[in-house]
Amino acid sequence: MLGVVAARATPQPRLTKTNNVEAPFSTLLHELIMSDMKTGLAFVFLLFFYAPGPWPQKPHLPEADRIRLAEAFRIGEILGDRVWSGWDKAPFAVLLVTPENEFLVRHPRPTEDFTLIGFDPLLKSDVYFRKRTQPTQFLATFPAVGGISTIVIGQAENTAVKTSTPWVVTALHEHFHQLQDTQPNYYADVNALNLSGGDQTGMWQLNYPFPYSAPDVKRHFESLSRLLAETVLTENQNEFSSKLAAYVEARRKFENMISPADYRYLSFQLWKEGASRYTEYRIARLAAVDYKPSKEFQALKDYSPFNEVADKTMNTILRQLTTLKFDEYRREAFYPFGAGEALLLDRANPKWQSRYFVDKFYVDRYFTQATPLAAVDTRMVTDEAEAALAILEKKMANKLVTEADWQRLFSSEDYARLKQRETAMQRPFEDEEFKTFLLSNRMVERTQALKETLDKWKRADVTGAARLALAYLPEGARIRAKIYPVIKPVDNSFVFDVKNDPAIFLYLDPAVGKEKFENTLAHELHHIGYGGSCPSKQSSEAISKLPQNARTMLTWVGGFGEGVAMLAAAGGADVHPHAVSGAEERARWDRDLANFNDDLKKVEKFYLDILKDKLSLEEIQKAGFSFFGVQGPWYTVGWRMASLIEKTYGRQRLIECICDRRKLLSTYNEAAAEYNRGAREPLALWAAELINSVSDLR
Repeated sequence: MLGVVAARATPQPRLTKTNNVEAPFSTLLHELIMSDMKTGLAFVFLLFFYAPGPWPQKPHLPEADRIRLAEAFRIGEILGDRVWSGWDKAPFAVLLVTPENEFLVRHPRPTEDFTLIGFDPLLKSDVYFRKRTQPTQFLATFPAVGGISTIVIGQAENTAVKTSTPWVVTALHEHFHQLQDTQPNYYADVNALNLSGGDQTGMWQLNYPFPYSAPDVKRHFESLSRLLAETVLTENQNEFSSKLAAYVEARRKFENMISPADYRYLSFQLWKEGASRYTEYRIARLAAVDYKPSKEFQALKDYSPFNEVADKTMNTILRQLTTLKFDEYRREAFYPFGAGEALLLDRANPKWQSRYFVDKFYVDRYFTQATPLAAVDTRMVTDEAEAALAILEKKMANKLVTEADWQRLFSSEDYARLKQRETAMQRPFEDEEFKTFLLSNRMVERTQALKETLDKWKRADVTGAARLALAYLPEGARIRAKIYPVIKPVDNSFVFDVKNDPAIFLYLDPAVGKEKFENTLAHELHHIGYGGSCPSKQSSEAISKLPQNARTMLTWVGGFGEGVAMLAAAGGADVHPHAVSGAEERARWDRDLANFNDDLKKVEKFYLDILKDKLSLEEIQKAGFSFFGVQGPWYTVGWRMASLIEKTYGRQRLIECICDRRKLLSTYNEAAAEYNRGAREPLALWAAELINSVSDLR
């Protein structure tokens, strides 16, 4: 058996007769050996006529199919949870259909009509078989065996996908259906749509009488499909915002054209099949970037890279949206349409997947949670990093680095602004010193890692990061910024020129993956948005009337903006601020947060010393900057205060506090007092003297 450890049934020995009593073959053989046989011919005779003939062999799973299945399982395990939370926990039972037999893999409860072949170490599963009952071209998922959601799939060459890599991606499409099917109350919720018309087989999902050919329905759906494709392809943020609004309005009008039952069917199909087609694209694109196919899979004669499959999937979605004929595509039109809407939601509401299994079947509801994109105007500029990498690659290849190469680097927008910032901070930043830094052995050795990191960061969801930041800013806030991933000597990241031309400089660090980069970006974008929208004019005028020491103290209350930015970047008070960080970084945060009460009192003393005029300007700067640390009290104390206020009074109250710093400490005290009434370990409170210093103007 190829790769399968056979489960051997114990053969029953043949029987012969001795004195009219059946005796085993071994008994007769023993008698003959012990008898007076000089030639042994009788023994040979018996072996010839009585030795067991060949037992019927069990079929084996074809090697190419084993490799394809193993690759699909491996991708699901490694990448699944990065596309859909919890996907790697979904069952992955597969019934592979070949011309003669069907092979059951990773099924928890095979039915009695299956025979065990054995355990396959490559597939990490027992493998069963039975004679074929399903079409060889099948690509479907349903409770085909023992009531368990099972992928029923033909061999690649017998299905519409034809070759190995698209077949693996299609298998993962079907695996996503298993995630859908195993959600709590899924089947009850589907039945509650009241669309089956009494059908108990599930065929209504294919045969529902949707009015595909009705002239008005056909015309409006095809027009809506084209508008969807145009919106997905729109790159300019302002244009995208207006296109999105037009699309949502056109979609609403189409909803009103069809009956409530037809709308429920449309919604169900877009949710189920459209999201699955979108998942095909997402998993193929992710595999192209962050997955190394096995050597066995790459050796298959029909192997193709995952980036080719991802590109083809996207192109097919867009082509079908712009050319489909609704009366001809019928139900299959919902696949590209639903995929297109999911792609649109990735930009319009990056958190839409968190609602997908909670608010089932109605994709349109996810659009209502979107933030207007006119509020976001961000652009990633990578000229400096790419110019530096080009020089490093030449250095690695022992090629001459020309003056033109250096000029490309030094004239880049991001390098020029980095130099401007360092000069403003009174730090030396000379071109010749930068040359020495870049050509050092350490940098040359890091070339490939830096290149791969930049490629990952360029694919980051910048708009999604901006939306996280906007969620913790006042209504009407805008985020406008240029993002500069830079190769530079100092490993820090910072914002610059927030009032005029906001910029975020991010040290290109191979230790920082795409998710951590997006988290850091959301943090910095919150600073940008805050600088452009807070404090309000009314608050600024009130603060300007305070004594100088009180104004200075409130300036440093702004240090807690770091904690608020941590909260925003995480996505909420119930998400660990280092959810996407490494274990060491998360542990450090937890240790530092445990010192909350002591750290609050250290900051309190700092504030009181300012109010009492005990510190010079230089001493204030030194003490204030000491609270930054790696992620010191401005982060930990700020985060704990902000999260407590949000949990106690809601996010809007928190936003009011960060936009009017006079309210932050007192509102925290109120929330902490409530918390402490039931707490075993009470939280520290701010001194009344601090609260009273601004109380008359609250």
